[in-house]
Amino acid sequence: MHPVKVDRTKARPKVSIIGEFWAMTTEGDGIDQLQRFLENEGAEVEVQSVTAWILIRAGVTIPAPSS
Repeated sequence: MHPVKVDRTKARPKVSIIGEFWAMTTEGDGIDQLQRFLENEGAEVEVQSVTAWILIRAGVTIPAPSS
């Protein structure tokens, strides 16, 4: 395996995709093109589960995963 170059001098916005039930529960064009577009624009994309969407709608704060 070859090392991957990472430029840590550029801030990348972190984007969570939640909301549209169809896009979240299907594979293919619905979510893939949106995720690919955001990544090509420099975003770090996190696709949220339906459970996360329900918790957010209920007002529960979901802590960001530590990296």
